[in-house]
Amino acid sequence: MKRIMLKSLCLENFGNVYGFVRNVVFGNRTTIKGRNESGKSTLGDAYSWALTNKLMNGNAADGIRPHDENGKDFDGTDITVTAVLDIDGEEKRVRKIQSQMYEKKTGKFKGNSNDYMINEIPKKEKGYLEFWESYVPSKIFRICSSAVAFFEMNKEERRKTLFDMIPDYSNDDVIATDEKFLPIKNMLKNGTIEELIKRAKFILKGDKNHKGLEEQLKDIEPRIDEASKGICDVAEYELAVNELKEQIAELDRQEQALNDSIAAYDKASRDILDLKFEQSEIVRKVNEGLVQQKRVLNDEIADLQIKKRDAENALRMAEMDLKHAEMGIQRHEADLKKAQEDWKRWSETEFDETELKSIQSEEFDESSLICPTCGQNLPEEAAQKVRDDFEENKNIRIQRQENLKNQHEETKSKRLEMITEAGNKAAVDLKKAQNAKADAEKKIAEIKGRIADLIIKITAKQQELSKLPDSVDLSDNAEYQTITAESTKQEEALKQMNNGEEQRREISSKRNAAVFEIVWYQQLIKQSHDAQDRVAELQQEQKNLSQRIADTQKELDLLKAFQKAKCDMLTEKINSLFMFTKWQLFKPQVNGDYQEVCEPTYCGTAYGRRLNDGAKALIDLDICYTFQKMNDIRVPIWIDNSERMTSKTLHMLDGIDTQIIFMKAEECDLSVEVRKGSNND
Repeated sequence: MKRIMLKSLCLENFGNVYGFVRNVVFGNRTTIKGRNESGKSTLGDAYSWALTNKLMNGNAADGIRPHDENGKDFDGTDITVTAVLDIDGEEKRVRKIQSQMYEKKTGKFKGNSNDYMINEIPKKEKGYLEFWESYVPSKIFRICSSAVAFFEMNKEERRKTLFDMIPDYSNDDVIATDEKFLPIKNMLKNGTIEELIKRAKFILKGDKNHKGLEEQLKDIEPRIDEASKGICDVAEYELAVNELKEQIAELDRQEQALNDSIAAYDKASRDILDLKFEQSEIVRKVNEGLVQQKRVLNDEIADLQIKKRDAENALRMAEMDLKHAEMGIQRHEADLKKAQEDWKRWSETEFDETELKSIQSEEFDESSLICPTCGQNLPEEAAQKVRDDFEENKNIRIQRQENLKNQHEETKSKRLEMITEAGNKAAVDLKKAQNAKADAEKKIAEIKGRIADLIIKITAKQQELSKLPDSVDLSDNAEYQTITAESTKQEEALKQMNNGEEQRREISSKRNAAVFEIVWYQQLIKQSHDAQDRVAELQQEQKNLSQRIADTQKELDLLKAFQKAKCDMLTEKINSLFMFTKWQLFKPQVNGDYQEVCEPTYCGTAYGRRLNDGAKALIDLDICYTFQKMNDIRVPIWIDNSERMTSKTLHMLDGIDTQIIFMKAEECDLSVEVRKGSNND
C-alpha cells in the first residue's frame, strides 16, 4: 500500500496570498480555520495544482494569479507552491513555479511557463507528472483527496467510476441466482438488458412513426367489423341464379325452333341472290365492248393531257429562261458601264509631285552653322557634318516621295488592268445574255403552238367519248328479260314470308337480361364469400398478434425481473464497500422500469434532499476513503465546510487510517490546529 502524507505547504503569490509567504504545517488531523475568503480553499487548490496541474475539483487552474480588489492581476511575479510530503516514510520536497513570458521586442504577453522541482532537482513537466502517476493516477488522486472531484462528474461518469470498483461482476452472476433467468443468457447475445427491454417495449408500444403490436391488435377489431358487413345469406341469391339459368335454357329452345322455321326464308333469299348474279353477268358481257371502247378513248385523252402538261411545264421553264436572260442583260450592261467609268477615272489619275518638288528645291541654311549657345561658327569638321546630315535627310525624303510615286503608278497600272479585265468579261457576258434571250423567245413561240395543237386534239377525243351511250339497251335480250321477271316474282313471294327477326330480337333481349342478373347475383355471392375469407384472415391475424403480445410481454416481464435483481445485487455489492454511504443507483418507475441514478444516501435520506450537513460531510469523507481502500493508497483527504460536523460525527472517523484536513469556517483570521493522532487526541 502506498501512503502519502502532507507535512507542510508553502505558498507565494498564489490566489489571495500576495506580498508574503504562507507556510502551513500539517499533522494526521489538521483543522484550518478562518472566515470566508481567508484562504482555506486556496490551500487545497494550491496543493492539488502543485501535484496534478488542476484545482481540487478537477477544473483547469485558471485565475490562480493574485489580483487587486478590481480583479486586475498582479503581473511580473512568480507563483510558487512548495509541498513537503512523506511518501512511504521517505520525505519528498516538490516545488512548482509559474512564470509569465513576454516578447522581447514588443513586450507582449505570450503565456505562462511552469518549472518543476523534486528535492531541488529540476524536472520537465512530463517527467514531473509521470513521477506522480507512478504513485497514483491524477484522476484517482483527486477523488481520493476531495469528494468535490467526484461530484463534479456527470451522472454517467460517477456510475462508471463506482461500477469499476467491482470489475468481476457480470450478468452471469445474476443469472445464477434464479433458474428462471436462464433464457436471459441467449437473449443477451442480441444486446444489453436495457436494449432488450427497449426493443420489447418498442415491439409492444411502437412510436410516433411505427405502430406497436398492441395498437395493431386494437386496429384489428374494427377491421373485422367492417369486413363482416359484407357477409350475407347467399341461399336466396343461389336460388335466383338457378331459376335464371332455367329461363335461359327455355329461351335457347325457343331460338332453336325459330331457326328451323326460317330455313325456307333463307333459301328463298339465296335463290333471289343467284338470279341477281345471273342478271349482272349478262349485263357485264353485253357491255364489255362498250367499256373497252370507252377505256381506249380515255387512255388517249389521258396521254394527250400528259403531253399538254409537259408542254406547259416547258413553257414555264422557257419563260423563266427569258426572264433570267433579261436580268442578265441589265446586270452586264451595268457592269460594262461601271468598268468604262472606272477606267476613265483611273487613267486620268496622276501622282501629286508638289511635296517632291518642294523637297528638291530646298537649300542648305548656312546660318545653322552658328552655335546657338556661344554665337561662334562651328568648326569645319562639325559644319561639314551638319551639311552632310542635311543632304542625307533631304535625299531620304526625296527617295520616300519617289517611292510613293512609284507605288501610285504601280497601283494605277494594276487597277486599270483589273478594270479592263472586268469590262471585257462584262461585254462577253452581255453578248451571251442577249443570245439567251433570243433563244428563249424562239422556244416560247414554238411551245405555245404545240399546246394549241394538243388542246384541239383533246377536245375532239372528248366529243367522241361523249357520244357513246352509258350502257347497252337490253330490251331485246330474251334471256335477260326472263331472269328479270323470275327475280321480281320471287321477291314478291319473299315479302309475304316471316324472317323471324322480331322474335329473334325479343329472345336475345330476354336472354341478355337473364345473363346480366346472373352476373349480378354471382358478384353478390362472391363478395359475401370474400368477406368471410377476409374475416377469417383477420381473426387469425388477431390470434397471432395476441400470442405475440403475450410472448413479448412475458419476455419483457422476465427482463424487468432480471434488471431488478441486477440492480439490487449491484447496489448491494457497491454499498458493502462504504462505511456510512448507501447508494441509490436505480430508481423504480411507475411503469415498472428502472431509471439510472447515482445518489448517495445516509440513513435513508438522499444527499441532495434535506440531508444534514454533518451527514453530507461523512459521505464526502466516506467517498474519498473508500476509493483509497479500493486503490490501496492513502493520501490526505480535504473536508471543506467541516464546521457542519459535530463531535459525535468526528468520533465516527476514528477508524480512518489516513490524513484528514478539515477546513472550518469561523469568524477569525486564518489559523491551523494540528493533531498527530486520531480525532480524540
